[in-house]
This record gives sequence, structure tokens and C-alpha cells, in this order.
Amino acid sequence: MRDLKDEYRTAIEQVDLGGKSAEDFAQTEQISANNASVRLHRARKAIVKQLTKVCGTCAEHKCLDCTCRRSQL
Repeated sequence: MRDLKDEYRTAIEQVDLGGKSAEDFAQTEQISANNASVRLHRARKAIVKQLTKVCGTCAEHKCLDCTCRRSQL
């Protein structure tokens, strides 16, 4: 999370971790609801990208037992 852009980190912290609705987040940040949705989408994609870097393809395929990496070897 610390490697995310500040605006992405704030979106994830408030909505996904804090339980705020996207609409409430938009009001807090003084942006449109559409912009809030786009920001959340981009923030989540950035997290997936970082997890894929760290964890390999398992993060992309959402494997729980890391079979993706083993099948590529």
C-alpha cells in the first residue's frame, strides 16, 4: 500500500478498508461519483500489479496454494 499513489491509497483505505461507500468517498474528496469509481478501479488494479510482482501469477489468478508458479517450472 505504501507504494501506491496517495490518491489511490486514500481510496483503498477509506472504501475497501474503512467501509465507506464510493459515494461518501466522492463527497469527502470533493470529486464526482464517477471519478471516485474510476479512482477505486485504478487503485485496485495497482494493488493487483504489485501483488503479481511480489507473488507471481498466483495473485493474478487468485490461487491460494501457489499452484500457478509450480506449474510454470
